[in-house]
Amino acid sequence: MYLNQDCFDLIDAAFDFLKSNEMYGDIDEFAFEVGVVLLKRREVARSSKHYQKVVMAKKMRNDK
Repeated sequence: MYLNQDCFDLIDAAFDFLKSNEMYGDIDEFAFEVGVVLLKRREVARSSKHYQKVVMAKKMRNDK
């Protein structure tokens, strides 16, 4: 996965769409995959941001 700022903008837009449609299962899976890729690239801060989205998505899905 080749990520640059344009890709991060698209990823953020995808998360906005998923969140606005309450697609928490998809957020969980997508955020985890992005987090894994970023961790492999040693981008710990960005990776952590996406892992936090996983936690949020699991919580929101369980609250329903």
